[in-house]
Amino acid sequence: MRGAWSAVLVGMAAGGSAWAAPDLHVDAVTVPAAIVAGQPVRVDAIVDNQGTTDAVDVQVATYASDDAVWDASDPVLCPTQTAARITAGGAWFLHVTCAWPPSLTGTHVLVRATLPPGAPEADPDPSDDVAASAPIALTSRGLANLTSRDLSIDGDAYAGNVVEVGFTMVNDGAYAAPVTRVAAHLSVDGVRDPGDVALCGGLVPALGLGLTRTLSLWGCAIPRDFPAGDAWLLVTTDVDGILWEEDDADDTVALPVEVAPTPEAPDLVLTLALPGEVARGVPFDLPWTVRNAGPVDAPAVDLSVRTSTTGRWDPADDLVCGDQVAALAAGAEASGTLVGCTLPRGVPVGARYLTSHVDGDGEVVEQDEANNGDDQVVVVLPFPRADLVAVAMGEVPDLAVGTVFDVSWEVSNAGEVDAPASRLAAVLSSTPTPAPGDPVLCSAPFAALAAGERRTGTLTGCTVPTGVRGPRAWVVLVVDVNQVVDDAYRDDNTAARRVRLVGDDTGDVDGGDTDTPVTPCCASDPDVVAVDGCGCATTSDDAPSRGAVAAVLGLALAGLRRRRRQMSG
Repeated sequence: MRGAWSAVLVGMAAGGSAWAAPDLHVDAVTVPAAIVAGQPVRVDAIVDNQGTTDAVDVQVATYASDDAVWDASDPVLCPTQTAARITAGGAWFLHVTCAWPPSLTGTHVLVRATLPPGAPEADPDPSDDVAASAPIALTSRGLANLTSRDLSIDGDAYAGNVVEVGFTMVNDGAYAAPVTRVAAHLSVDGVRDPGDVALCGGLVPALGLGLTRTLSLWGCAIPRDFPAGDAWLLVTTDVDGILWEEDDADDTVALPVEVAPTPEAPDLVLTLALPGEVARGVPFDLPWTVRNAGPVDAPAVDLSVRTSTTGRWDPADDLVCGDQVAALAAGAEASGTLVGCTLPRGVPVGARYLTSHVDGDGEVVEQDEANNGDDQVVVVLPFPRADLVAVAMGEVPDLAVGTVFDVSWEVSNAGEVDAPASRLAAVLSSTPTPAPGDPVLCSAPFAALAAGERRTGTLTGCTVPTGVRGPRAWVVLVVDVNQVVDDAYRDDNTAARRVRLVGDDTGDVDGGDTDTPVTPCCASDPDVVAVDGCGCATTSDDAPSRGAVAAVLGLALAGLRRRRRQMSG
């Protein structure tokens, strides 16, 4: 709807009483403050039923007007919208988009709602069946004119295949074009009509005056029953007709194509039930079945599941999980399970597509490419775990054997679950990633951290132990070193600072020393925790020794590496 005012009028046919009838009321009519003739305009309104019985088949139409009162001379702007039922005490929300014709003037938009002829009840109070938006400014700045050219098909045009349609869109009118929708069809006569077969479609971004844009439509499936022979590929701009243009006759352009018969080939059919809800960071399994419904054997192919914002299969989307399907003879079937499927960490909470596909790279020519996968909407849930993150650690001075220093730190819980108390440690390592056997410099208890909470602090009394030889270049902060937290991601549990070791018999780290690093004496036997001069202290009931922490760290890191190998495998 376009105009300076908008009003909604709701009427009911005669017949019911004021004490037992629908009573329709229109409110909150909203349109843009300024409208350009020929451009799409969205109108929103609320129609509620304040009566004691339901209102059925309420019809709402939109008009242009010179005032805020509807009369029979007001021209219609938008197609009639129908509310199947507005219950007593309920409401219906109108959202409609249409264009203000460039030939019309006016300062108001009116919306009129009526019951169909013969409705048994009448509205006992028709005075509130009309509502108006605030006045708007109507201007005329010329019209856009969208057309397409340079049509192409990427892929073999045969019945059952999925192809990509490429084209260039041009706006050669006198005004910018808003976001519109484009669609591709197959036609047997080259003329756009309701009998054409829809292949695919999508949104086209706004296109400024005189600009061109090269676009592609993915997942265009030629139906198996489309007759082989000469045909036309049609691409229609502004297929929904929400835009007034200088020339509507050039909205559809055609490309002659020859549709080949369905080949004698494999036909891989995927069956995979995606879950309705998926929590970020929580692995889930997906049983699958692939059947070769074609008359020809199929080679081994890949099976994968990806996230998507469009609902169309795209190999560039983030991978959730994958597997390989072995070669299948004609008519054969294989089953398996995708294990450890995990949504990427950056996927936002809310509705999201998961797309599954077998032979996603399209290496196998098949009788029907349209049945190779499935696109479904899933609800992405928050992490049901804590997620401790080593956000930062402070500067570390040059170190020598016996140096005592402090390490400042910042830790957050990026998960949606509180993290219980754990332990924080700093280790000396030859790489930014600590390894089993790296000496523990200091450790301390770490109190429980609520979901979303961030904390700073300092590890004190960190000491470079004697007996450590060889170049070790990093001080690494390790969060939850004893792994008591059910952590969603352990890859972010460390932060590292590069340091220089000075004053020992091997020279400093940056000096290019070639001495062989020597493992600390206590690390070779985790049970030995009271060796003097090796950074290992006697255990007590109150706090774990550095040797004990080193042993736990070694086991934790070994487990982490095993999980990484399992996930990568």
